[in-house]
Amino acid sequence: MGSNKNILRIILSIAIIIGFFLPWFKFGGGSALDIVMAQSPQDESSTTIVRYSFLLIPLFALIILILSVSNKSSNFILRVLPFLVTAILTALFIAGMKSAGATDEDLKGWLYILAYGYYIVVIASLFLIFI
Repeated sequence: MGSNKNILRIILSIAIIIGFFLPWFKFGGGSALDIVMAQSPQDESSTTIVRYSFLLIPLFALIILILSVSNKSSNFILRVLPFLVTAILTALFIAGMKSAGATDEDLKGWLYILAYGYYIVVIASLFLIFI
């Protein structure tokens, strides 16, 4: 049974890594890597830290992938990390929108601009927690 879990973890880890490079937004088509690479003249150190935090998502998925390929167990905390990082970054984005004066209607519209790359990362990382 452990082998089946490793196969599922390999598939889900690969899905997270691929989802990181797929478009996260319907309009503009930027991936999470595009978010990391985007720079603006008024970048603050906190903004830079948040941008580079996106790299933790595929990094943790890669660690789980390597452990699963080598038939080693990945503990629960490690499997939670890709989802946790995604959830925290999403919450920071929503909090940033709120502080910029976004209304509840604006936040509802935010769900409609997300593309399949984001959803693949969220769903695969959520399933990874329980496998």
